[in-house]
Amino acid sequence: MIVILSTCLVVFMVSLILSGVFNKSMYEKFVVVFSFFIIFLLYLLKNNEILPDLGAYFSLFKDSQLVSFDEIDKLQKFRWFYKFEFFWCLFTKILSSITPKKEIIVIVSAVMVLIGYLAFIKKFSKMITFSIMLFLVMFFYNSCFVLRQNIAVAICLFSVSFIIKRKMYFFLMLVFFAGLFHNSALFFILLYWLYPLKITKKYLLLFFSVSVALSFISYTLITYLSWFSSYSVYVDKISHGSWYDAANETPLFISIAILVFALYHVNLNKLDGIDLFCLHALLFVCALNLCRLGMPGVVGRMTLYFSAPLCVFIPNLCKNIENKYQKFGYCCLFFSFYSLMCFRSLNYGFEINLF
Repeated sequence: MIVILSTCLVVFMVSLILSGVFNKSMYEKFVVVFSFFIIFLLYLLKNNEILPDLGAYFSLFKDSQLVSFDEIDKLQKFRWFYKFEFFWCLFTKILSSITPKKEIIVIVSAVMVLIGYLAFIKKFSKMITFSIMLFLVMFFYNSCFVLRQNIAVAICLFSVSFIIKRKMYFFLMLVFFAGLFHNSALFFILLYWLYPLKITKKYLLLFFSVSVALSFISYTLITYLSWFSSYSVYVDKISHGSWYDAANETPLFISIAILVFALYHVNLNKLDGIDLFCLHALLFVCALNLCRLGMPGVVGRMTLYFSAPLCVFIPNLCKNIENKYQKFGYCCLFFSFYSLMCFRSLNYGFEINLF
């Protein structure tokens, strides 16, 4: 946790220095580039041995060296515990044919994740430094080992422009490409059809009524994931009561707090563009956090697609506050919220290997 917070401090201090040297356009570019390299350095130096999931990815990498490109389908049968998407097996085979070093998976994944998030932040955030700091406490740790899904999220972030501009075919192409890495990305399609809907009081009431109703049958809905063989391991663990690190109310309370803050500071009648998209995504976060109460923490990974836009939405909301002391206070408050969440999520620890 100290490493992540220290990185946030370094990004903040460097951006503070750069803001007094360059104009806004150049300042933002330098902050993004600097952030890319310093965060990428964390990905390179982290201790992969203590993190979950990476063992399965490294095993697949080793297996991919034993088969030819014509036999990639066999990789899905080598490990009974996991059944990776075919494209991920192909992706792994391509990497293993380039180099025998298994760390290439982590390196390439880190580059893809950083490009997706930082490009999204550069394009839509009104407070780039704050957005990058939120990325570090909200998503960095998870992206260190949940590789496939974070790559899928990063690709989906590129599709947001096509949602706003209503370019359906380009949007679907990107989402389906993201689905090749992790098929849960297909849920992101919902935002394309919800985006044109104006958020009114009736809409909010209907949305939360449906969310509450679904929360009572959420366990049943989760079990239907057993139809998808790649998720059967999660469903089996839920059914037998293991892996039961149950989600608590904290994510729900934080997401509702952000929603109340947003509804208080925006004019729903004039809301459009990225802020309208982000508010729709925030509603999904609230609904999913409600439905997953008491469920294993792994179920919360579904919120990742809809939580990612918050690293832009929260800074944009704070930017619109005229009183600079209130603005600073809210920035500190939300950063503290997610720093606490980050601290509580460090179940496996985080270590840096300097030598």
